[in-house]
Amino acid sequence: MLFNALNPQCKPSAQALKIGQFYSLTMANAKLTNLLQSLIRRTQKPGASGKYRRTNVVAQETGKVEDINSQLHAIIQAFDIDHRMASNCRKVSEFFAGDFSQAAQAYWNQWRDAGQNENDFGQGKFDNLVERTAAFLKQKMENHETFEWVDRYRMIVEDACNRGVPLHQLLSASSATNRYMISAVTSNTAIEHAEMSVLAETLFNLCSMEMAIVSTIHWVREKAAMEQSRRQYGNQFEIDIASATREVSEQAHLLKQQAGGSSAMAQG
Repeated sequence: MLFNALNPQCKPSAQALKIGQFYSLTMANAKLTNLLQSLIRRTQKPGASGKYRRTNVVAQETGKVEDINSQLHAIIQAFDIDHRMASNCRKVSEFFAGDFSQAAQAYWNQWRDAGQNENDFGQGKFDNLVERTAAFLKQKMENHETFEWVDRYRMIVEDACNRGVPLHQLLSASSATNRYMISAVTSNTAIEHAEMSVLAETLFNLCSMEMAIVSTIHWVREKAAMEQSRRQYGNQFEIDIASATREVSEQAHLLKQQAGGSSAMAQG
């Protein structure tokens, strides 16, 4: 048999042809199996491998996000049934004389104590963060009815998501600010009980409102990211299916040609 294989002028025996055909069939079948196994690996669920890991997206990019403005407006209405929230927030600002620097410090101390990157609180950075947050709190209290502060929360949530900051950490920092202000109000013995009650109730409702707003923005944003990830995964799945199908088709065609050639040689 070895002599026949080395001598092209010598016609191979039927047994040699059968062995060669069986070998070709075995190798082709093995290659098809490897292709299918590769396809299965490539079409795993998103997150099972780094290939389909979710990417950060802005919620509005998907085009399918529910009307978040109506949701946020419904939240604000739920906590402002008597429509006195804006005027009461101005009373809070009057109590603090428009100075919310201590409240802002409580906010950023919470972040720092939670073990955030020390580089975010380096020379001058912490004071700058406190100053900007204090200005935001003042604007929110004195112009609550404009709802411009809601847009600021959208930016905060988006930045947190891009940094990988969990929702509970966001809520914890906001809670620290409100705890400080409620404590400052309730520990002040110079104001009347009725005034203290109004201020404390306003801050409590404001804290609950903010948590609901932040949670809703975060949920909508994450939902949009998941929808985009599924679309990307679906598109990649179709590409992989098409690629594997093409490879399987090519191998099947080659196998058919090999089988035909072997049959022709066996018939002489």
